[in-house]
Amino acid sequence: MAFLETVSDTEFSRALASLAEDCLPLAMTVRYRTRWVTFRTRSIAQHKQVIWVEMPDSDHLPSPYVFRVGEQVGMTFNLGHRKYVFAAKVVRMEAYSIDDDTEATSLKLICCGEKHRVERRLHRRTDLPSRQIARARFWLGGCGARPADGSRTFPIWPGSILNMSHGGMLIRATFDAVKCVEIGDVVGIHITLGGEEAATVDGQLRHCAGDGEMALIGVQFLEASQSVETVASLERIRQRMQTLLSEGSDEQAEPAAEAAAVGQGREDGSLAVH
Repeated sequence: MAFLETVSDTEFSRALASLAEDCLPLAMTVRYRTRWVTFRTRSIAQHKQVIWVEMPDSDHLPSPYVFRVGEQVGMTFNLGHRKYVFAAKVVRMEAYSIDDDTEATSLKLICCGEKHRVERRLHRRTDLPSRQIARARFWLGGCGARPADGSRTFPIWPGSILNMSHGGMLIRATFDAVKCVEIGDVVGIHITLGGEEAATVDGQLRHCAGDGEMALIGVQFLEASQSVETVASLERIRQRMQTLLSEGSDEQAEPAAEAAAVGQGREDGSLAVH
């Protein structure tokens, strides 16, 4: 079972120093129009709780993204087996020297709020029984960017949910979806279980892996964007999945108990009568 820890400023400053020393990558998540987008960048310098990163490339967006002074962004980076999660505010853009003849633009950020360190999995997962069907339809950009059904430019991909926890879910989808998304992308997800319970939530792609002709996509829920109603809907779905799992275990246990009783009867020389 994983856990999330709040780290001290001293430990976090050391982690930032290691990040800058090795020019390691970071992910930045910001709100762009009606959706969330993620940028990749690298740390180039650090002083206490202040970091300088390479100016993120926004070529994948319809128009360049302009960072505003005072804007708050979400930041994550990996250091060894640990992941650090924190918020930062934009201070300003500054020029820095790549070499004696070349200058580039950096983004100066100051860390704010609590800093967290993630060690293993944060939430226990509930596997869905194979006889039950839970659907997930997802699209790029978050809940607010849901495209029209049937859109070829901005598609909605269908998938089936294999397991789910308080923190995220594992979706089985076609490779068509994997071709269009990247780790760190923010997606909107509409979840249905047996046509009864439904919820729509923002999530961030954490990993993708092949599964025969399909793909397994791990999604982490963005808790900051969840309303009270969304949290309640997700909890109902998780509880329903847990109930179905328990019922499935009971159904499998009954035939096994009967078989054991028959076997015992044969060993005693008796005949089981039904």
